[in-house]
Amino acid sequence: MSVYFNEIVRPVLERFPETHLEALEWLEMLLPARQPRMLTPAEFAAQRRKHPESVRRFCRQGRIPGANNETGSWLIPEDAPVLRRATEEPLDLTRRRRRRQTTTSAGDALRELARAA
Repeated sequence: MSVYFNEIVRPVLERFPETHLEALEWLEMLLPARQPRMLTPAEFAAQRRKHPESVRRFCRQGRIPGANNETGSWLIPEDAPVLRRATEEPLDLTRRRRRRQTTTSAGDALRELARAA
């Protein structure tokens, strides 16, 4: 067994042998919270298939919650969503852009007018 288990987990389980739920609550209080891995804009952009400058722009606009610029360069939580606007729901970055509908040429427009007449 690891030292970690013997020092933290075993005493909690011995204290609450009948209810594992209470033991888990105690463990949550004792164990440090998991901090998300922080990524640079280039790493975040590669993960989401975006350009790094777009990610920096999203950060400046407040569209990536948890992004901070305290050290002079942006740090972004790995699991952070990208929002449509700073106050809205997450943006689906996996969606592909829709192709524009092809416009009709001048000849096609003249043929349509001739048919209508």
